Amino acid sequence: MGWGTRARLASFALLMSFVLAPAAARAAWSNVVGESLDSTTSIVTAPTAATIGGVPYVAWTDQGSLLVKHWNGTAWVQDGGALNVTPGARVSDHTIAGVGGVPYVAWTEAVSGQRQQVYVEHWNGSAWVENDSPLNVSSDDANEPWITDVGGVPYVAFVQDISGSPSQIDVEHWDAGQGTWVDDSVTPLNVSTSEIALQPSIADVGGVPYVAFQEDTGASKFTVYVEHLNAGQWVLDGADGLNFSGTDSAFVPTIASIGGVPYVAFVDSTNGGPQNAYVKHWNGTDWISDGASLNPDPAQSLVQGVSLLDVGGTPYAAASALTSASTSQVFVRRWTGSGWDPAGVPPAQAVVETSGEALTNVGGVPFLASAQQAANSPVAGIDVVALAPDFSSEQSIATDTGALLVTRVKDYDTPLPVFFQYGLGASLTSATAPQTTDGSGSSTIVQAITGLSPSTAYSWRPLSTDGASPIAFGPLQTFTTGASNGPGPVGQAGPAGPTGAAGKVELVTCKAVTRTVTRRVNGHPHKVKVTVQKCTAKLVNGPVRFIVASAHAARLVRGRVVYARVEVLGGRGTTRLVVVHALRRLTAGRYTLISGRTRQAIQLR
Repeated sequence: MGWGTRARLASFALLMSFVLAPAAARAAWSNVVGESLDSTTSIVTAPTAATIGGVPYVAWTDQGSLLVKHWNGTAWVQDGGALNVTPGARVSDHTIAGVGGVPYVAWTEAVSGQRQQVYVEHWNGSAWVENDSPLNVSSDDANEPWITDVGGVPYVAFVQDISGSPSQIDVEHWDAGQGTWVDDSVTPLNVSTSEIALQPSIADVGGVPYVAFQEDTGASKFTVYVEHLNAGQWVLDGADGLNFSGTDSAFVPTIASIGGVPYVAFVDSTNGGPQNAYVKHWNGTDWISDGASLNPDPAQSLVQGVSLLDVGGTPYAAASALTSASTSQVFVRRWTGSGWDPAGVPPAQAVVETSGEALTNVGGVPFLASAQQAANSPVAGIDVVALAPDFSSEQSIATDTGALLVTRVKDYDTPLPVFFQYGLGASLTSATAPQTTDGSGSSTIVQAITGLSPSTAYSWRPLSTDGASPIAFGPLQTFTTGASNGPGPVGQAGPAGPTGAAGKVELVTCKAVTRTVTRRVNGHPHKVKVTVQKCTAKLVNGPVRFIVASAHAARLVRGRVVYARVEVLGGRGTTRLVVVHALRRLTAGRYTLISGRTRQAIQLR
């Protein structure tokens, strides 16, 4: 754990002398945001999701109406009415993105018997406003749009049909000054002008639009290609595409910028075999495979494509795989640098069909939206969950005016923000600043709170957050602060009382040690050395006399030389001396503990 990053808590963070017992997991993917976005009594289509201004937004269709909602921290709020340009028109192939902090949605819409057209609208804060749609560049159908933000400008990649010619991939961007769409694909992206191209996906990689798509290369085989825009021309990245061999068929690609590097997730199958998901990244000259199949069971085919997400420079992927002839289950994977590990387990339902998994990053926390429905039932709902830690081994150590709050956190190898709520009695009216777990799988979060009242009961609990609102809660805990005799008027000194029994003193010391860890730089694993604090604790035997019940800042002195600055934390029968700053090596011998005007003799053995 990176204790050094928590400078404000350094003195308390070194106190690790108590034992944290293991406890059962309580969470994985939190259902705090998992209430269905709709009534779950109608037929819905797969969702798309985006994080805009630190807030998750989800778009989906319900009975043909295109809807958008956002999470306000406690509930899903609908943004305006249906986006359909023509009421009752069939809507499909929608995507949502934040462009300059504004929600933009692109979709395909068609009135029965008429051509399919691509539309784009943006949210102005109170209504959906159309952006000079449709984007079609011919009188034929256009579909499968994908919208993204490239340097603060909306870019849309879509499929355009041309009468008498194969369908082609087109890209357009919005010129706000002219109020029109500008065609960036006067020459289509198709590698071969005689073959159809489908399923475009577009991403901003370092301010440059990159587009992944699939193209028919004959014999019922598709090849996945990637191109990027350079000085008005589309440049092919890798002449052979991303397929593993000339006999494989690859399709439904999704491209994303992860650590500033293009990553593509796609589905690959050989000779009609199971459809497995794979990921590759571009190293500047070649497409490099990132591990084996993402599928939990390579013998089970994927239902649809893969959602790909950047979380702190680490690739996350979500999809759903068949678990039987009629059911499927969502899975999420995280790239470790050498393989794909489960990123928790999304909420399991008894018998469920899932589709259209959509990942988005909210304050460093992966959010997952998907369509969920009972097997063989037309009733469905759009559910959203967030990856949340498991809390266990909660402990509190109270003084008269403060407390130390501790929880063990299982973070599923994902750095997750955690904080504490606390308050008088049963209330939870105060909150600490968030800390972030170290992403090692298991972390201990320590937080000191001050300014409490003596002899008072308090409640507290740990929480995880997406940076704006809680997403998962630990169990409610309590503690009571100790009694404190406030300063009174100075009176005449009375006779010395009898000497009490010697208490126990626990000395906690820490030293810096160097460890080698794996960090991701530009999306690639590198071994680096980091310095962390390793702490040990021991009971100090010998004659010890404390004049006050507890103190705060204190010094350990031998002669006139200060050996260490410490924190004194009183407890029931045991007083802990927490070494904040060791100025000299502490050896066996007699020391004086000085706190203000109070002096106590301590014998270290």
